Amino acid sequence: MGTASEKRAAFEKLLEAGKTMVHLDARRWGVDVPKRLRTEVHLRLDFSLRFHLDVFEVTDRGITASLSFSGTNHLCKIPWTAIFGLFSHATREFLLWPEDAPTELLPTGRDPEVDEAEAAPRAEEEPEVGPAVRKVGHLRVIK
Repeated sequence: MGTASEKRAAFEKLLEAGKTMVHLDARRWGVDVPKRLRTEVHLRLDFSLRFHLDVFEVTDRGITASLSFSGTNHLCKIPWTAIFGLFSHATREFLLWPEDAPTELLPTGRDPEVDEAEAAPRAEEEPEVGPAVRKVGHLRVIK
């Protein structure tokens, strides 16, 4: 699982670059969002330092922010354990912690358009960036 300190550091870095989207499982323990969103498997929330939110705190526990939903403010609480992805609108970088993603979002089989008999490693795939990070295009998978 991605650690709270990993996710916090990544969020703060992406936030410095600009608007950042948080991907979370709203069903997780400790998540507080509007009632109609609490069953969302894949909730996406945007954050920016330019939003000038009444409450916006990033701590070791997670993110607390006063967000507006259809014109109504809600004090949202998002623990790091509920977050499985971050996307920077500024740099187009996407960080994913697959082990923290809901199982409903994980691939369950092979691509039906690919014939297994003809499938071979692709030469254009990028090499590993580090021992725990694999980069494919703008996607960085953190293990």
